[in-house]
Amino acid sequence: LEGPMRSEVEPELLLHATEELAHAELVVNRILQLGGTPLLNPAQWTEYARCAYEAPTDPYIEVILKQNLEGERCAIARYEEIAEFTNGKDHATYQMAVSILNDELEHEHDIEDFLADIERLKEDIRKFRM
Repeated sequence: LEGPMRSEVEPELLLHATEELAHAELVVNRILQLGGTPLLNPAQWTEYARCAYEAPTDPYIEVILKQNLEGERCAIARYEEIAEFTNGKDHATYQMAVSILNDELEHEHDIEDFLADIERLKEDIRKFRM
């Protein structure tokens, strides 16, 4: 990562990544419990998730945060759909979706806060230069 606040943002994004891996494990285990077969080909993941994936080619902090924010918002939409679909029908899947959804909402909030902090920092610098 490059840019302002990277020393604060990087550990948080690593925590998010760890939590995302835990989410994937929960989903895989639930699929197996239901007798399904998880997608084994990563190339299919974005298609079935209906979420775009943009490789992080620009290391600037705002670009990375905005890419992550898009991913979080797409994940929020998917887990809302799963929760709505399973509500009253499959309690275990519903509870899993709601739990993951809460984490995703927290991630979204964290990223929005970082972006707002960076914007305030940029505004302060502009004022200082005047």
